[in-house]
Amino acid sequence: MFETTGKPTYFCHACRRELELEGKPGRRDECPHCGAELHACLNCQLYDPRLTRGCREPQADEVRDVQRANFCSWFTFRSGKPEGDGESEAEKSRKAFEAMFKK
Repeated sequence: MFETTGKPTYFCHACRRELELEGKPGRRDECPHCGAELHACLNCQLYDPRLTRGCREPQADEVRDVQRANFCSWFTFRSGKPEGDGESEAEKSRKAFEAMFKK
């Protein structure tokens, strides 16, 4: 998804707010809105939670904490509005389970 200026839009994986980036974020860069680390797998276009290692790049080293900054040289910031409503699958499942037993 692109703005009318032709410049890609980026969003924080944690707060899902739009970011203004001039280039590739460094390992220490944080979201100005919530302080989440930006150079993290959850912000990378190669991240895929359906895969065992979580990355579509076969040569990339395994990252254990995908929410934290890492040194991956394959990192490419994901552009476009995040999919879904921001809830993890675990949160959605828990809410659905609780809803079944409410009176």
